[in-house]
Amino acid sequence: MSLHNTAAVIFVTSAVVHLTLNWKSMKRSMASKINEYFPYRTEAIIAAIVVTGLLLFIGYHPLHLR
Repeated sequence: MSLHNTAAVIFVTSAVVHLTLNWKSMKRSMASKINEYFPYRTEAIIAAIVVTGLLLFIGYHPLHLR
């Protein structure tokens, strides 16, 4: 195994261990940041669904064959 591959294995292993040991605190931190910076989450999700639906309708409309 080359030095590059060994370093990659050590890096991935360290990342998995780090995520495992700090999962609760990272999850709590991310949730507070999302609520702080993005207070209109429900409205944004609804808007994204509506826009996606409209884009799909417009995109597939010319392909509709009778």
